[in-house]
Amino acid sequence: MEYEALNIWIDVGQFVLTGVIASWFYFDGRHRVTNARIVKMKDESQKQMDAFSRRMDGLISDHSQRLARIENDLMHVPTHGDLGTIHEKINDMNASMQANGAVLGSIAKRLEGMERFMIERNR
Repeated sequence: MEYEALNIWIDVGQFVLTGVIASWFYFDGRHRVTNARIVKMKDESQKQMDAFSRRMDGLISDHSQRLARIENDLMHVPTHGDLGTIHEKINDMNASMQANGAVLGSIAKRLEGMERFMIERNR
């Protein structure tokens, strides 16, 4: 009877050990699959980040070139002081033109008078 009881306990131990080993393989397989999915997701996200980084580098480079062109163009734009000087010169020119207009008006009146005089004299 001892032998039969020992045989039963050996069978129970073997059954438990087989269950433990099967559980170990099951959870180890799940762990490997999960790790493989994590590595795959990491690689995909790294590729996406690299593509995004390249695209942003291109946009930033283009933006910096555009900004440099704008700054270069702004160097040639007149300043507030320059615009004030231009405004003063235009005002001076306007005053000169009005004075010249007055002089030309009086010259035109004299010429009309001379023309009238010559026309009346030749009749």
